[in-house]
Amino acid sequence: HYIQWKHIEPDFVVDVTGFIDKKMEAVLAYKTQFFDAKSKEPETPISSKNFTDSVKYRARDLGR
Repeated sequence: HYIQWKHIEPDFVVDVTGFIDKKMEAVLAYKTQFFDAKSKEPETPISSKNFTDSVKYRARDLGR
Protein backbone atom coordinates (compact mmCIF):
# COMPACT_ATOMS: atom_id res chain seq x y z
CA HIS A 1 0.00 0.00 0.00
CA TYR A 2 1.12 3.54 -0.70
CA ILE A 3 0.65 6.13 2.05
CA GLN A 4 -1.04 8.85 0.08
CA TRP A 5 -3.67 11.02 1.71
CA LYS A 6 -3.31 10.43 5.41
CA HIS A 7 -0.16 9.97 7.45
CA ILE A 8 0.22 6.57 9.05
CA GLU A 9 3.32 4.96 10.50
CA PRO A 10 4.81 2.73 7.78
CA ASP A 11 5.86 -0.85 8.53
CA PHE A 12 8.97 -0.34 6.40
CA VAL A 13 10.48 2.30 4.13
CA VAL A 14 12.63 2.02 1.04
CA ASP A 15 15.39 4.55 0.44
CA VAL A 16 14.68 5.93 -3.04
CA THR A 17 17.29 8.69 -2.85
CA GLY A 18 19.22 7.42 -5.85
CA PHE A 19 16.06 6.71 -7.82
CA ILE A 20 13.68 9.61 -7.16
CA ASP A 21 14.25 11.10 -10.63
CA LYS A 22 13.57 7.71 -12.24
CA LYS A 23 10.47 7.32 -10.05
CA MET A 24 9.16 10.71 -11.22
CA GLU A 25 9.93 9.79 -14.82
CA ALA A 26 7.91 6.58 -14.38
CA VAL A 27 4.99 8.40 -12.74
CA LEU A 28 4.94 11.09 -15.40
CA ALA A 29 5.06 8.51 -18.22
CA TYR A 30 1.28 8.47 -17.80
CA LYS A 31 1.15 12.15 -18.79
CA THR A 32 -2.52 12.26 -19.66
CA GLN A 33 -3.33 11.31 -16.06
CA PHE A 34 -1.20 13.94 -14.32
CA PHE A 35 -0.69 17.70 -14.29
CA ASP A 36 -0.64 19.43 -17.65
CA ALA A 37 -1.11 23.19 -17.58
CA LYS A 38 -2.51 23.06 -21.14
CA SER A 39 -5.07 20.34 -20.44
CA LYS A 40 -8.74 21.10 -20.98
CA GLU A 41 -9.83 17.95 -19.11
CA PRO A 42 -11.60 18.16 -15.74
CA GLU A 43 -9.27 18.21 -12.76
CA THR A 44 -8.95 15.00 -10.74
CA PRO A 45 -7.15 14.37 -7.43
CA ILE A 46 -4.02 13.29 -9.33
CA SER A 47 -4.09 15.83 -12.16
CA SER A 48 -3.15 18.84 -10.05
CA LYS A 49 0.37 20.25 -9.77
CA ASN A 50 0.06 19.68 -6.04
CA PHE A 51 -0.18 15.91 -6.55
CA THR A 52 3.00 15.60 -8.63
CA ASP A 53 4.80 17.82 -6.12
CA SER A 54 3.47 15.63 -3.31
CA VAL A 55 5.17 12.52 -4.72
CA LYS A 56 8.54 14.14 -4.02
CA TYR A 57 7.68 15.78 -0.71
CA ARG A 58 6.16 12.55 0.64
CA ALA A 59 9.41 10.76 -0.19
CA ARG A 60 11.33 13.50 1.64
CA ASP A 61 8.96 13.41 4.61
CA LEU A 62 9.17 9.65 5.06
CA GLY A 63 12.92 9.71 4.53
CA ARG A 64 13.73 12.21 7.25
